[in-house]
Amino acid sequence: MKFLIYIILGLPLLFTTCDQNQEVKEPQKTSTNLTEQLDESSEINQIDSTVQYFEQAIATTPLIKIPHIETTNFDDFIDSSDYKKFDINSLQLHKIYPNFYRNNYRAIAKYKVDLNPQKFHSIVITTIKGTHEMESVLVNYNLKGGIIDYKIVAYDEIAEGMSSTQSRISNKSLTINQIFWGNHKEIKQTKYEILEDGTIKEITVKNLNKAINNFSLIEQTLNQLQLKEIAIKTDLITSMKMPNNTEETIIVIPEIHDEAEHFFELNSHIVIVASETGKILQHFFESSKTNQWVSDAITLEEFIIDTMLYRVTDEKEAFGIRTEYIGTSNANPYLKETISLFIKSADTLKKILPNFSLLNYGGEWDSDCLGSFLEEKKELNMSQNKTNGFYDILVKKKSIETINFKDENNQCDAKETRTEENLVLIYHKNAYK
Repeated sequence: MKFLIYIILGLPLLFTTCDQNQEVKEPQKTSTNLTEQLDESSEINQIDSTVQYFEQAIATTPLIKIPHIETTNFDDFIDSSDYKKFDINSLQLHKIYPNFYRNNYRAIAKYKVDLNPQKFHSIVITTIKGTHEMESVLVNYNLKGGIIDYKIVAYDEIAEGMSSTQSRISNKSLTINQIFWGNHKEIKQTKYEILEDGTIKEITVKNLNKAINNFSLIEQTLNQLQLKEIAIKTDLITSMKMPNNTEETIIVIPEIHDEAEHFFELNSHIVIVASETGKILQHFFESSKTNQWVSDAITLEEFIIDTMLYRVTDEKEAFGIRTEYIGTSNANPYLKETISLFIKSADTLKKILPNFSLLNYGGEWDSDCLGSFLEEKKELNMSQNKTNGFYDILVKKKSIETINFKDENNQCDAKETRTEENLVLIYHKNAYK
C-alpha cells in the first residue's frame, strides 16, 4: 500500500513505500566517516611533516668531535651573537620540560655528536631556565625524531653559585660530575653506558673526595694546570710524598686525550708540589703520541710511584714512575711493566729514562695444559762508572721459558729454562740508552 504525503510550504512531494520484500541497501558513507578519513590523512601528513622538520634540524645542527668535555655555563654566553635561534618543536623540548612555554624557557644552543648515527641521533641542547639557571641536556632520538632517552650533562646557576654539572661524552659512554660547594668541594661522579638502542644505563656512582687520595692537594694542582676533573682519568691518579723529602709530593695526572669502548689514550702530567700549600714546583708534560699511555687490547692498569731513588749524578737523584699493563685474553696471558725516570730541572722535570721494560710475561696455551710461556724480569742498579757526567745503570735481566706438556700418564707437566744476562744503560743525548 502506498501513501501520498503532501509537503506544504512549497516543498516537493515525497513518495515512500513500505514494501517488506524490497531489498535493503547498504547505507552510504556519512559525513562522520569522511571526517574520520580526513583526520587520519591529516595525522599521517602531520607525522610526515614532523619527521621532515626533525631531519632538517639534524642536518642544520653542527657536529662536535668526541670525546667531548661539556662544561657549558653562563660565561659562554656573553654577547648576543652567542645565542642561536632554531626550531625547538621538532626537538620536542616540551617533553623534557613540560612547562617550557609557560615558564618562558629559552633554548639557546645545540650541537650533535655521533654516538651511533645509524641507529639513533644524539643532540646536546642548552636551555636557559628563568634568569639564574642554565643546563645542557644530551638527548637520544630515534631516526623519526622520537625521544629515546636523555641526561643532563651540564648545569650552571648564578644565584648562589653552589653547584654545577660537567660531563665527558664519549663513544658508548657518558661520565657526569655533579659538583657541590659547601664547607669543601664535593664531586659525585656517575658513569653511564650508552646502549645500542640509545638508552642510557647507569654503571657506577662514586664520590671523588673519598675515591682519590690527597683529593684537596690534587684539586689545587688541577686548578693551577687549568684542568677540569672531568677531563682526567680519575681512577688512575696517584700521589706520594718524596721518599727523601716529605715537604714535596709527587702527583701523576693522566689527562684523557681520546676515549672509546675499551680504549683510551692519555696525556702525561707528572707534577711535584709543595705538600702543605699545593704550589707546583716542577711540572712535566708529554702527549699521548709519545708517552705510550695507551689502553686497548692490552689494558693500562695502574701507575705506581717508585719509592727507590736513583742517584744519577753526584748532585741529582731520579725518581721513577712505573706503568702496569695487563692482557685480558685467557688463552694469551700478558703482563707488562715499564719504568720512566725523572730528575728536577729548575721548574720542570726531565725524563731521562723513557718507558724502560722491567717485566714482560706472555704466552699461548690451550687453557688446559699445552702451551709455552716466557717471563723476562729486569732489575736496575746504579754503577760507579760515569758516561757524560751520569752514572751508568746496570741491568740484570732474568728470563724463564716454560713449556707445558702431557707426560706418559697424560698428566700435565712443565719444563723450565732459566737464563741471566747483564746489560748497561749509558747516558747519551739527554737520556739513558
